[in-house]
Amino acid sequence: MIKYESLFTQRVIEVIENRRRDRNMTIDDLCAATGIGRNSYYNKIRGDRCFNTEEIDAIARVLGCDPFLILEEASAKAQIESDAQLAKKAFARMQTLVAKPGDTKAEQEAYEELP
Repeated sequence: MIKYESLFTQRVIEVIENRRRDRNMTIDDLCAATGIGRNSYYNKIRGDRCFNTEEIDAIARVLGCDPFLILEEASAKAQIESDAQLAKKAFARMQTLVAKPGDTKAEQEAYEELP
């Protein structure tokens, strides 16, 4: 379970792990190639600690990509999720404004069944 509340930090971890898996690289291989200790890497992907920029740079080089691409992909995913959460909250608020106490029971139930 990831402990960070920041969507961006969670997405950085996901992007790194997805790219590692796409290259069929084990965690041990990645750690050996980057010089990041195995325990340190596990602490970071669990969300106990953060990757620093030097580690992201080393990981990106081993995975054959630019470190900015990792951060850019993570940022885009975090923004999409943030937007989706805002839309969900706005829709829930809209439902409370649309269903009024004077509505019939059938109308109120219809509003509650909306996604």
